[in-house]
Amino acid sequence: MIQKSIPIQKEKGFLSDDEIKKIWKEVRADQPERLIVAIDGAPGTGKSILADKIQKIINADNIAAGIVETDLDCLPWNERPTDSSLMDWHNDTISKEAIIHPGANLLYTGYDTVTHKRNVTKRIISPKKGILILEGLHSIEYARQHTNDAIVAILFQVSNELREINRAERNVRQRRWKASEVESRTKAQRNSAVTYYGDISREIAQTNGNIHNTIRIFP
Repeated sequence: MIQKSIPIQKEKGFLSDDEIKKIWKEVRADQPERLIVAIDGAPGTGKSILADKIQKIINADNIAAGIVETDLDCLPWNERPTDSSLMDWHNDTISKEAIIHPGANLLYTGYDTVTHKRNVTKRIISPKKGILILEGLHSIEYARQHTNDAIVAILFQVSNELREINRAERNVRQRRWKASEVESRTKAQRNSAVTYYGDISREIAQTNGNIHNTIRIFP
């Protein structure tokens, strides 16, 4: 059940600490005992940064918060079909485990965005009481599939150009991509991402019109 949806519209840069506190204030306003916060949006929009910062703010309020990165369930590069898109590369194994087992302490080996292999092991705590943050592609969809608990859906909405620039800058800076790879990699993913997030935005608006709440950043 989506309790509240928060579209975030940005024109430049990542979210400031004050803006993240504003989001947390909206989430906290009517927080039930257990809450799923799903942070969705295209690559390079700032989902991971928001998840990390909002977790620290939540913990500072003495509320338990755990993070699940949906990218952990991403297929390695060498297993991705040549005719597929980024929407076909994920499944929801670890998301489902964390959602349906409150209180679980999960050790999971998943996809590493640096090596592009499934060789990174992470420990995931799913709070029995508190907030479980799902961060990454399909997180809103996964939350809706696996729980009747309240869900706050946070969807980044940015221009395609800004998204691609942010994502390319991040990957080159972190040495995940060579400069020569940027154009081919971003082009291959653009159309499917635009379609997917357009569908998600429309679905949230249609099913949630009566309780829709919007925080617009850089309107």
